[in-house]
Amino acid sequence: MEAQGQAGQAVDESTLRRAIAACAIGNATEWFDYATYGFLAATLGADFFPSGNETAQLLSAFAVFALTFFRAPARRGIF
Repeated sequence: MEAQGQAGQAVDESTLRRAIAACAIGNATEWFDYATYGFLAATLGADFFPSGNETAQLLSAFAVFALTFFRAPARRGIF
C-alpha cells in the first residue's frame, strides 16, 4: 500500500523537465542510429556479407537490422 501513496506525490517541475529532455535525447539518438544503419545498409551488407550476390547482402544487412528491433523491447525490460 505504500507504493500507492508514493505514486500520488507531486514531482518537482525542474525534475520533470529534465526527465522529459533525457527521454527525448535518448529517443532521438536511437532513431538516428536506426536511420543511419538503414541508409548505409547496402554498404554494410557489401562489407560484412561478401557473398557476391547484392540482393543477399542487402537482405542479410536488413535481417540484422530487424533483429535489433525485436531485441530492443527485451533491452528495455518489456519481454
